[in-house]
Amino acid sequence: MAEKISVINPSYCVPHSVSIQINTEKGIAYSEKDDRLFYIKDISFSLRDRRVLCDDTQKPIVTFYNKIMTVREQWKVLKGESNDSSDLVFWVKEVKKSSTIPSEITKLNVFLAGNKEEKKSDFRVIIYGSKHSCTVYAGESPTIIAKV
Repeated sequence: MAEKISVINPSYCVPHSVSIQINTEKGIAYSEKDDRLFYIKDISFSLRDRRVLCDDTQKPIVTFYNKIMTVREQWKVLKGESNDSSDLVFWVKEVKKSSTIPSEITKLNVFLAGNKEEKKSDFRVIIYGSKHSCTVYAGESPTIIAKV
């Protein structure tokens, strides 16, 4: 059995595959039974785009921050509704497009809070086509840990 990886909270981990439908327009994730599992709450527009991921009980799980005026996409993810950098869980950086990356693919590197040097990502996310599917890999390895 593969090692269980918990980035946010072990209560969101299960030892089997789970089918989740994500409505990106509404910012809502649904179970196979069409129950709402998570949703995104837009907070405010400022120099930092800020969104909060909540569970169905309206409990804030993490807050996403994006510096709007940066060249490349970079999101910082903090615990709950925090805006304190000491609550950093991970950050995500978009990989710069190159001739080796087809235009219909977006690559993201994910760095956990303890990975200060950014020499190797802790996870990689490959987004295909028009963002209808993606695959999450453990670090630089070929090991798939999630498909969406």
